[in-house]
Amino acid sequence: MAMVAPTARISESASGPKAGRALALLASLFFMWGFITVINGTLLPHLRSVFALSYTQTTLIESVWFIAYFFASIPSRW
Repeated sequence: MAMVAPTARISESASGPKAGRALALLASLFFMWGFITVINGTLLPHLRSVFALSYTQTTLIESVWFIAYFFASIPSRW
């Protein structure tokens, strides 16, 4: 008895322009978030001198930025 494998076709809508737009949006958001994270560390010494911040206040700015990752991930657990 010969077994025939079912052939499944992927619909055009699953891999069409919508998927490309979603991927482009996701990639651009990823790189923007990474750029903001990197530029945050670069700008902190300048912010310290412009606004006369102490090292404690500057460290608090950086800590709050990374603590925000935790709070932003809370909705994903539901």
